Amino acid sequence: MQSETKPGVVVLSSDAGRHVARLTPRFPDFSFDPCPAYADLPALLERRAPKIALAFKIPGAPFPRQDLIERGKVSWIHVCGAGVDHVLPWDPSRLTVTNSSGIHGDIMAQYVLGAMIGFNHHARRYFLQQARNKWSAGESRTIEGQTLTVIGFGSVGSAVGDLAARAGMKVIGVRARPQAGASAGVVVGVDRMEWAASQADHLAICLPLAPGTRGIIGERVLAALAPGAHLVNVSRGGVVDEAALLRALKAGRIAGATLDVFEKEPLPADSPFWDMENVTVTPHSSSDIEGWQDRAVALFSENLARWEKGEALRNVVDPARGY
Repeated sequence: MQSETKPGVVVLSSDAGRHVARLTPRFPDFSFDPCPAYADLPALLERRAPKIALAFKIPGAPFPRQDLIERGKVSWIHVCGAGVDHVLPWDPSRLTVTNSSGIHGDIMAQYVLGAMIGFNHHARRYFLQQARNKWSAGESRTIEGQTLTVIGFGSVGSAVGDLAARAGMKVIGVRARPQAGASAGVVVGVDRMEWAASQADHLAICLPLAPGTRGIIGERVLAALAPGAHLVNVSRGGVVDEAALLRALKAGRIAGATLDVFEKEPLPADSPFWDMENVTVTPHSSSDIEGWQDRAVALFSENLARWEKGEALRNVVDPARGY
């Protein structure tokens, strides 16, 4: 175990060395340990006893929740994305978890706006036609004057709504604790989610995955959508009942979907979503703006300075709510 008195910080990232090099000069009173692979963590914990973890998801391996929370002595984990479902559950009397909510809002809003414009201009259909050397035009629609319903009107959902409103759309927000939003004409509670869905030309899902949100976009919400509606999911795959969504798309009960997240990722090769002509699939990339890792480290740095001074941390997550 570490003998020095400096508080230890383990940096879980495939680019851990670069992040440690950035953090060390700013925080000389902390000891930083790079951990570029999750498989390296147990051995590191044998030698060291970090109090803090800066945790990026490392592709190709499950998040080492048990090592960090149950075997380690970590008292604070900063998650470098917005979702914390891979860390749940935890005891908030023993562990603080913060996330990087807010750093992805602008790029995710642009993704949703692009998806809606692409849907209105038949981008998926024309892409398939190009692959088949087929020439067949159709009339497009403008998003101006259309209604966007945002399920999950938090930091990302609000950014989505703000950009849509600037493009001339009407915005309805849905959140657990309704409060006025700058861009939304109305913000309602979850009890009015089906009504809000019934108003939508486009439905954007921006909810975190938590016990109370798993499968929340199911038969009843999908049935409330108009036949010409378009669904965009940039949250977590488990928030949407994929079987119900498949049925709605195949039956033409909704017109299309743009899906960035799925219950199982990578999306299996035999998933029907790949080949559906009214579905656009992207590889969980809506938040992958250039330099997002540096944004996450900057937010962590701000919080580490607060921790050092004994001040309240930003973006503390309530494990009961998942955000």
